[in-house]
Amino acid sequence: MAVVFTQCLPKTNVSGVARWINNGQTPLIQLSGRYKSNDHFWFTFFHEAGHILKHGKKDFFIEGISEIHLDETKEREANEFAANYLIPARDFRRFVEQGDFSEAAILQFADAVETHPAVIAGRLSHEELIHFKVAAAFKIRVEVFADCEEG
Repeated sequence: MAVVFTQCLPKTNVSGVARWINNGQTPLIQLSGRYKSNDHFWFTFFHEAGHILKHGKKDFFIEGISEIHLDETKEREANEFAANYLIPARDFRRFVEQGDFSEAAILQFADAVETHPAVIAGRLSHEELIHFKVAAAFKIRVEVFADCEEG
């Protein structure tokens, strides 16, 4: 597998691409670092890895360009793969059911599932269980390229 970092495409929201190169012999994941936080970075990586592992070698996946039609089923599968790889689904359900999203609870849960607290907080924010400003306190800035615009 090859993983490469590429500069952002101007006026797009592209954060990742998955495709096969060398006549279907080598899976390639390209990451731009568009969203500049560790939770987005890892979600994007595992989302693209989900495409590589679950979908055909002739498929090409790029998100963030409105002119390209996305296969919603495959996108949902890649999202689920990334979400469940980063935080096991059963553990996340139990955590959400407890309803305690305090800093201490997030840190303790992150330790229990062996992932960074920003991943937990980012998921909680994405699912609108905590405010994005609360999640931001856990995030670490990731700079792949300095010229990427904020997403």
